Formats: sequence, C-alpha cells, structure tokens
Amino acid sequence: MELFTAFLFGLLAMVCYGISNFTVQPLTRELPGPVIVFYRNALLSSIIFIFLILFSVFQVAPYYLSLKYILIGLGVSLLGYIPYLTLVRALKVGTLGVIIPVTNTTLVFAVLFSFIFLGEVLSLSSGIAILIIFIGLILVSVKSFSKFSCDAETLLSPGVPIALFTSLMWGIMFTLWKIPAMGLGPMLSAFVLEFGLFLYAGIHLKIKRIPLPHLTRTQWKRLFTMGISTGIATPAVMFGMQAGPGAVNLLAALTYSQSAVVALLAHWFRNERLLLRQYLGIAILIGGMFLLMMV
Repeated sequence: MELFTAFLFGLLAMVCYGISNFTVQPLTRELPGPVIVFYRNALLSSIIFIFLILFSVFQVAPYYLSLKYILIGLGVSLLGYIPYLTLVRALKVGTLGVIIPVTNTTLVFAVLFSFIFLGEVLSLSSGIAILIIFIGLILVSVKSFSKFSCDAETLLSPGVPIALFTSLMWGIMFTLWKIPAMGLGPMLSAFVLEFGLFLYAGIHLKIKRIPLPHLTRTQWKRLFTMGISTGIATPAVMFGMQAGPGAVNLLAALTYSQSAVVALLAHWFRNERLLLRQYLGIAILIGGMFLLMMV
C-alpha cells in the first residue's frame, strides 16, 4: 500500500511535469530564455513557498534553516540556470518529442557523477541499465542511420547536441543538489532552487538590458500552466517520498518517464510525428530508467 501511494504521487508528478514541458515550447519561439525563466519561476517559487508554509504548519515535511546551506543552494541554483537556458534554445530549434527524452537522460549523468565524485556504488545491474538507456538515446536522437556522419550537426536531430549538454549540466547540478537538500530538507531546498533561478534571470535581464515584454493572454495562460503544473508536481514528489522504503527510487523513475507524456501530448495536440524507432527509443529509455532506479 505504501508503494502504491508513492506510485500515485509519482504518476501525478509525471503528468504535471510532462504538461509543463509540453507548454513551454511555443514560448521558446516567442520570448527570450531569461524572460521565460523570470516569469515561470516568480510564479513557481511563490507556489512552493505556500506549500512550504502549509507543510510546516501540518508537520508534513520538516525544514531546517541554515544560512550555509541556503548559500550553497543558491550556488548550485546558479549552475542550474545555465542548462535551463540551453533547454529553451534546444526546444526552439528541435522536436519536442525528441528533446525532452534526451534531457531526461540527466538521471544517467547524476548516477555516474555520484559514483565518481561521491563514492556511491555502481552495480552491474546499474551498468546494464545505463547501456539500455544509451541504446534508447541513440534510437531517439540519430537523424538517419543510412547517412552516418561524424559531424554531430549532420548525424543528430536538430537541438539534440544542445539537449545533451543540458542533460550533462543538470546531472552535475542534481549531484551537487544532494548537499543543500540534506541540510535544508526537500521543500526548502526546492524553494531555494526555484527562487534562485528567478533571481538569476532577473539579474541576467538587468545586465543585458532586456525589457520585460507585454505578454499576450495566451502567453500568460502558458506561463500559469507551467508554473501551476510544476508547483503541483514538486509537492507531489515530496509527499510521495514519505511513503516508505523504495518510494524515492520509484518516484524518480516515474518523474523521468515524463517523456512519454510529452510525446503523446505533442502527437495529439500539435500533430508532431516521430519515426517508429524514435517511439521505440523513448520506450527503451523509460524502461532503462526504471531498471536504473529500481535495482
């Protein structure tokens, strides 16, 4: 029953994160990256702050105030600002159903970096899972197997090299994020992360003298959809973590399976068509991530 509860919260997080990523792509072709991050994270950090207060009042998820870990968290958040901008760039030029599965390979980089730098154990099963994910990644990202080239721009689908860089940077960030998460608690660390992104986007806009544009009603709707869906997903993950042993791994596997939700939404609502091998690649990626987290 405990794992079933974690499964339900993980499913909710998967759908909400998928909706958020599905919604952002049109904005990447209309607004500068820092503007998207500024508005998105202003709303998102406000929502998470409200949940943080509610969780504290009802003692659902305790947090610990520490200036040291808040500063570390803001430093890690600065590192996370870079890949969010590159994600926006990748979505601007690439296919949604390809870019999101590629960026979700962050899980692999996080496991590898934890093994290399934090001394965490990498089992044979984990190695097999990473190999499976790599096979799925090739099926999704290679433009054509009949016209093989050593040139990344020719070999890979548009936006994939940028998405791989995004995944690598997020892998570094999530590895380091374990430090403030342990020191502050899950909800406060999530707030510091999202508020930090809002802060750095504001500084970026100020330095580059990028004015905040007048948004259309459709753009506001998309930004609110992004903020609210992510604002629901984050507490869902936090609630699910309380379910018991094995919950964290199950939640991680479900959360990183959002690429299936994104591919389906893009297919249904934007008539986005992928090759059969790319759909197969997404399925293999998801299977590999479940294996990686559940072994």
